[in-house]
Amino acid sequence: MEMRQIANDQSDICNHVSVDVENQLKLVNFVRDKLRLLSPLSSECCIYRAPKQLRQAAEKSFIPKVVSIGPLHHNREDLQDMEVHKLRYLKEFLHRTEVKLEDCIKLIKNSEVRVRNCYAETIDVNSDSFVEMILVDATFIIEVLLRTSFPELISGNDCIVGRRRMLKCVALDMLLLENQIPFFVIEDLLSQANVVFSPENDDVRFTMFKLTGNLLNSVSPRVKGREGFINKPHSSRIEHFLDFVRITLLPPKLPAQKYLLRSLSSIPTVTQLYQAGVKFKAQHSRNLLDVRFEKGILEIPCMYLCVSREDLFKNLIAYEQCHFNDAYLNNFAFLMDRLVQTSKDVEILIQNQILETNFPDNQRATTFIKNLAPGAIMIGDDFIFADLCEDLNVYCRVPWHKWKATLKRDYFSTPWAIISVIAAIVLLLLTFLQTLFTINSNKCS
Repeated sequence: MEMRQIANDQSDICNHVSVDVENQLKLVNFVRDKLRLLSPLSSECCIYRAPKQLRQAAEKSFIPKVVSIGPLHHNREDLQDMEVHKLRYLKEFLHRTEVKLEDCIKLIKNSEVRVRNCYAETIDVNSDSFVEMILVDATFIIEVLLRTSFPELISGNDCIVGRRRMLKCVALDMLLLENQIPFFVIEDLLSQANVVFSPENDDVRFTMFKLTGNLLNSVSPRVKGREGFINKPHSSRIEHFLDFVRITLLPPKLPAQKYLLRSLSSIPTVTQLYQAGVKFKAQHSRNLLDVRFEKGILEIPCMYLCVSREDLFKNLIAYEQCHFNDAYLNNFAFLMDRLVQTSKDVEILIQNQILETNFPDNQRATTFIKNLAPGAIMIGDDFIFADLCEDLNVYCRVPWHKWKATLKRDYFSTPWAIISVIAAIVLLLLTFLQTLFTINSNKCS
């Protein structure tokens, strides 16, 4: 009996092992099939939905308000009214440029695979519908760009661009959110239609840069002492309009060296720097990385804060996280978040013309900056402002800087305060001399 039981047990074990091996093979084949069917992420990929954690924190910043461009929000019911207007613009584009509809469709059809590869997710739309959507949206963009640069193209019954407020809403949806189409599609259509910005220059890329720059300048508040967006970004490749904006905010040569941030909690606030004697100066540069600290002076690029800029920066932060290895604008947002903790910090920056805003109070401007940082990240331990923050900490640790700042702020802040201090010193000196004279007189007598 015992031998038979042992044999049965061994048989059960073998059967169990056989079943496990069979199940593992099934799982291996199942996963292998999924990997085989998985389409590789193309090198052309440049258009993404914002990461879920960012959308959950600020859903409205990533949703178009007026018009949908591209496939990601194409079927939104609240945006369908604009589809008829986009068709009207396609009709006007074909009539004015005298380009054939057949040629436009052929051009986009030939680029369909490349266009689809630009999206991080699979666009589940058949070929004809996809080509039609890209054509309608691309020509709509061209018409809006042209009407911005050439107001004479606006007809009396133009229901979109004829109204400046509507134009701003359209432009923000069209250019600053991530529901876009690739830049090269619009360039190709411009080239085929032979649309140029001026007779002096027939370069399509220059035309596209100029038109886009004009539109951005028309809807973007001008910062005092600095012109609007540049008309020609310092890059040979522009992915889409949000990429265009990002390039205009960064230097031609991006920082290559990486820095290790030792302590994130040690970055002093604007108020702490002010109390330590640091002076603030507005840097009239469109390069947001141009933050400098030399000889007790902290220079920060001036910024205009408004609701549309908040949406823009959130989309830029999301785009960097999805597309780039180096998150430069994320680093800038992180730095500003640490510098600005209260409305007092904002007040100091406004007084020094570093910040301009149309918000009703400083607390709303503070909220603007604090709302950017929850989505901002750093890649590993890399932080391009680490050395600058370390220099600020070293300066704040020197007691003399704080004493000198306090003395100047409390006793030499106004001419009357200076006069009062001088009068007090003179009075003290006279009192001392009088006392000394009295003592000497008593000794003589």
